[in-house]
Amino acid sequence: MPELKALAAPNTVVCRYEDITLRQLQSHDGRRSAKLQTRCGMGPCQGRVCGSAAEFLPGWKPDSVRPPVFPTGVATLMGMGSGTSGQSSTP
Repeated sequence: MPELKALAAPNTVVCRYEDITLRQLQSHDGRRSAKLQTRCGMGPCQGRVCGSAAEFLPGWKPDSVRPPVFPTGVATLMGMGSGTSGQSSTP
């Protein structure tokens, strides 16, 4: 799909909510760096409009997905609705 990348000029707006152009993204080495420095993908859409274009046009690979910090049991989740922590208070 190189022909799709050729359609975008350096002044093409990639993130319309934060008004970020392709030129601004090209100076970064990845999506995370661009997001932190330009706010691309941090507008009201949270990257749902510009996210795929912001990865495709500069040729970045998707960031890895981080797993949850701690797994949780079903009993803990069920206890959250009743206002308890799901843990016993006895030692």
